[in-house]
Amino acid sequence: MACYTAASGITPRHGPWYRALAAYKMSAICLIGVMLYADGVSTDERYALNAYGIPMLTKLGLAELGITEQLDDGPVLAR
Repeated sequence: MACYTAASGITPRHGPWYRALAAYKMSAICLIGVMLYADGVSTDERYALNAYGIPMLTKLGLAELGITEQLDDGPVLAR
């Protein structure tokens, strides 16, 4: 954020919340890709590989909010 502040002269507020939101949104995008692959809508295997990033993105987003407890990843991998 220091680079952004230096370049724009604007001090961003609520940075951790916005970074957590970005991680959550990216997780949802990856999960939709996995669902498309699992349901046979797409044969692009990159969608299936996206599943491996979902737990990491979720943990990063939660860490931005100060939540560090280990949570169950749930069913995020393609069948």
